[in-house]
Amino acid sequence: MSSAAVRLAPGLVGLHHDVPADGFAPYPAGTPGRASVNQYLLTEGRTSLLVDTGLSAHEDALLALLAEHHPAGGRLEVLPLRLGEFDSVCNVAPVHDRFGIAVLHAAQPDGATWVGFRPGDAGRTDLLDGVRVTRVGATGGITIGPGRTVTAFRPLLRLLPTHWLHDGATGTLFTSDAFTHVLRPRPDSPWTVTADDDPTTPAGLRELLLGGRFWWLDGARTGELVADLDRIAAGYDIVRIAPAYGRVLEGRAVVRRHLGLVRDALTELGRVPVPR
Repeated sequence: MSSAAVRLAPGLVGLHHDVPADGFAPYPAGTPGRASVNQYLLTEGRTSLLVDTGLSAHEDALLALLAEHHPAGGRLEVLPLRLGEFDSVCNVAPVHDRFGIAVLHAAQPDGATWVGFRPGDAGRTDLLDGVRVTRVGATGGITIGPGRTVTAFRPLLRLLPTHWLHDGATGTLFTSDAFTHVLRPRPDSPWTVTADDDPTTPAGLRELLLGGRFWWLDGARTGELVADLDRIAAGYDIVRIAPAYGRVLEGRAVVRRHLGLVRDALTELGRVPVPR
């Protein structure tokens, strides 16, 4: 397993961990290529917001990357986009032990009790002593230093109590477990998708959707999902899409293409008759 930090934009670093796609939960068994488990560090001045924290297997790599890219002695806040998913919360406590978390932004008011995954953590209530927990509702703004606010909201295309996040300063849409459909062919492949390197096909996208966690879309009433995706595309300036898994979709042309691919897939799946 390899890990790397990629500077996606000023004040935005992707923290990526390579894993085989075959057997990794978001993808169908037998999927070829390499997946990526992603966290993102948004930094403004001496304040950073860490989006997701990775699996326990990524603890050492994540702490090393944070030591390199988070300002030494600076303020660190954490936002798990899916509080009930391991790859969002497994390393919250280790990050706090190493760097000190000032604020945990969570979908539940008792978010500090959801993060104990190490031996001996069961039943402990002191894992995040001194950390202020703020509840992220259906919509809300999170300020990162002076003059930079990111917007958290709940899309309709989601699993569990998931939030998406938009950072207007960099034009980045963080989509959690959606838009995770582009894999890396080899361990040395790029972590991002560009207009010159985009292997995605409609058939491949549909296969990954229905073979993974979005299997329930087949025959579902998807009209509201499509309309909500259209509202998001029209309402936010999106330069890149940063998912929890898979490659980052980089550039306006790539974003337009993949918004269209997902929209078309949702529309087509909604036309499939439900068996009676």
